[in-house]
Amino acid sequence: MINATVVHAKTLLHPRVPQPDDGRMYRCLTEAPGRVAGSLVPLCTLTFELAGGQLWPQVADCPNSPAVAGVVSSVDQAGGRPS
Repeated sequence: MINATVVHAKTLLHPRVPQPDDGRMYRCLTEAPGRVAGSLVPLCTLTFELAGGQLWPQVADCPNSPAVAGVVSSVDQAGGRPS
């Protein structure tokens, strides 16, 4: 069994989600070389792409923060994805 939450990448741009960290995460998720629109990208893949996590401090303070995950999840569940 895998326990995961899948949200649209644009959810990271919502005003309720802490910025600028999540805006930078959005860019990493959507603008990586070879990535196509609509790709499903787990944070573990992003961690791998960021030199095994060593570059996370340049992108965000705490990429796996439960608080950030909670805000992103609640915004998405409320249908608050920006267009």
